[in-house]
Amino acid sequence: MRECLPDMLKAGFGRIVNVASTAGLIGYPYVSAYCASKHGVIGLTRAVALETARRNVTVNAVCPGYTDTDLVRSAVANISAKTGRGEQEALAELISHNPQGRLVTPEEVADTVRWLCLRSAGSITGQSIAVAGGDSTARPRQRAIPANVRLRSRRVVERVMLNIRSNWMVVLDGRWVAQEVIAAHSSAWL
Repeated sequence: MRECLPDMLKAGFGRIVNVASTAGLIGYPYVSAYCASKHGVIGLTRAVALETARRNVTVNAVCPGYTDTDLVRSAVANISAKTGRGEQEALAELISHNPQGRLVTPEEVADTVRWLCLRSAGSITGQSIAVAGGDSTARPRQRAIPANVRLRSRRVVERVMLNIRSNWMVVLDGRWVAQEVIAAHSSAWL
C-alpha cells in the first residue's frame, strides 16, 4: 500500500484489495499469531479507507475462509501435531466450519478481488468481504437446542448468563435473543 497509494491519489483513482482471512473476523484456535496479523490487516484496511474515501480510491479486504491452498495443508498438519488427530480428521474439522461443507476455491477469492476492482464498485470501501461459504456468519457454532427446552425472546441489556451444567452461555447485549426458559435449571444460572 505504501508504494502504490501515492500514485493512486495523484491519479485520482485506485483500488486496493488486501488479503486478510476469516481468522481476522472471528479467530481460530491453534493459529493465534496468524489471527492477530489478519486482524491488523482489517484494521489497516478500514483506517486507510477512511483516509482515502473522498479521493476516489477504495480500500477493501477479502477474507477467505479455509481455502484449498498450501496454507490450509500446513494448518491441517499443525492441528494434527498439536492435537494428535489424524490429518483427515483435522481437515474434516476445518471443512465443518463452512456451511457449504467444502473448502473455498482460489478462483472464488480471485473473482471477489476482480469485482472489488471494478469502477462500479466505487462505493464499496472499508469493507472486509468474507469469501467463506457462510463460515463467518455461522459462528459462533452453537450446540443444538434440546427438544425439551422451550425458548422465548426478550430484550435485555448487558448481562451474561452461564449454565454450567449444560455448558451453555447466552450473551444478552441489548439485541433480541433466544433465551432458555430457566424454570427447571434456575439453580445452575449464575
